[in-house]
Amino acid sequence: IVYVVNPVEAVRISETALTVKDNEAYQLSAEIKPDDATIKDVFWISSDEDVVSVDETGLIKANKNGTATVSVISEQGYIVAKCEVTVAD
Repeated sequence: IVYVVNPVEAVRISETALTVKDNEAYQLSAEIKPDDATIKDVFWISSDEDVVSVDETGLIKANKNGTATVSVISEQGYIVAKCEVTVAD
């Protein structure tokens, strides 16, 4: 048996910079390229969960004033796209 895997070449994130208010939520999205990539799973992380938390769907929640980077990472190839999120009153 031979499996052909079309590798992920890029990950695009819906926003690269964003300003939100404290306690506000915002949905980010990710797009895997090429469209026919075999493994399209991604995971989301925040550089500072105290400022901005993010769930497995890309929904961010502003927790307190500050700046954090939210990253989406492809499971295949570990390709990263980032959004700088500023939380302000």
